Parts: sequence; structure tokens; C-alpha cells
Amino acid sequence: MKDSKSALYLFVSASLVVIISSVFKYENIVMLAKPMIIPSAFFYYLQTKKTALNISIASIFVSFFVGDMIILVLGDAAIRIILLTFLVGYLILLKTIVEDLIRIEFNFSSLLYVFILMILLAGILYFILDLPITQIIDNYWIFMIYGVVLITLVLLATYYYVSNQNINSFNLLIATLAMLLSDLFYCLYNYVMKSSILDAMNLFTQFLSYYLLIKYYNSRIVTNKVKLII
Repeated sequence: MKDSKSALYLFVSASLVVIISSVFKYENIVMLAKPMIIPSAFFYYLQTKKTALNISIASIFVSFFVGDMIILVLGDAAIRIILLTFLVGYLILLKTIVEDLIRIEFNFSSLLYVFILMILLAGILYFILDLPITQIIDNYWIFMIYGVVLITLVLLATYYYVSNQNINSFNLLIATLAMLLSDLFYCLYNYVMKSSILDAMNLFTQFLSYYLLIKYYNSRIVTNKVKLII
């Protein structure tokens, strides 16, 4: 394995700079630092991967990078394009999760956790879709499809973890939860309350999900049988 510390330090440093600059409204610094985050994360993946380049995670990062740059330049005015770009990344991740799920035995008892979580997440989605916001009303079906796909990711990751507890499934579960929280904080910040705390939490969970995605893809084959000790 190559020395990956430089790429990780760059990723963490750029992430902290963006979060702090966003909180204090230093937009020029955000414009300079944010484009460095996904490239540094991807470089960290290249430095730490144990197998050949995985096209899925590369495609996910391309999709997320395009979405991030659109948010950076155009903001919420381009919400339809933003949703579609991130949706592409989520669908690619969904394909990977399904590939992992078919390798494990069906566990009926795990469905109880999934069912309880589904009710909670469906309520959150209903709350977002019911907001009297022009962007949501005009793009209702895109928001709904996006929300359903994101919830599906979390539910499948939950089932995967409960049924097959190892480092791989744990990384996936926390990554999908971070994505969900990031999008939730984004909606609350843009459509409910302009709070610096919400903005910071949105960015923190977003950047955390990038790191955990790398851990997930790197641990898919190596730790398939390694139990997680908590």
C-alpha cells in the first residue's frame, strides 16, 4: 500500500476549511477549497485500494463532484440538475449494495429493524415533500424519487449490517446514514431555517460519507468474513 497520509491530510484539511468558511460566510475561500475535496478523497482511494480500480466508486465520485460544483456555482436555483447528478451516484451505489446482498443468506428477523426504520424515514420524506417551497412543488416527483432511492439505500444497508455484521457492512451503514443526514440538513438549511449549525452539519456528514464510501469499497472483499467487535 502506498503512503496515503498526504491525500488524507489534504482531504481532511480542505473539508475543515470549507466547513469553517461556510459557517463564517467566507464564500471566496469556499470557492477555492471545495473543488479540492472529492479529488483528494479519490486520490486517497487510489492510494489505499487493494484491488484494481473500481469503476463504480469512480463513477460515484464523478457524479458527486459534478453535483457539488453545480451547488457551488449555481446554488439551489439548479436543484433539479443537482438532484439528478447525486441520484446517479446513489443508483450506482445501490447496484453495489445489491451485489453484496445476494452473497449472504436471507435473514427474516432483520426485516423487523428495516420495517421500523422504513416507517421513520417515510415520515421524514413526507415532511420534506409537504413543505410549501417552490423548488419542491415544481420538482415534486424528482424529490420523491430521490428520497425513495436514498431511503432504499439506508434500508438495504441496515439489513446488510444486521444480517452480516462486519467492517464492510458497518462502513456501508454509516456512509448511507451520513448521506441521508447530509441531504436532510441541506433541506432544513435551504427550506426551513438558515442556520450555520445546519449548514456545518450538512457539510460534515457529506464529507464523512465520502470517506466511509472509500472504506466500504476497500473492505468489500478483504473483510467479508471479519466480525465487527463493538
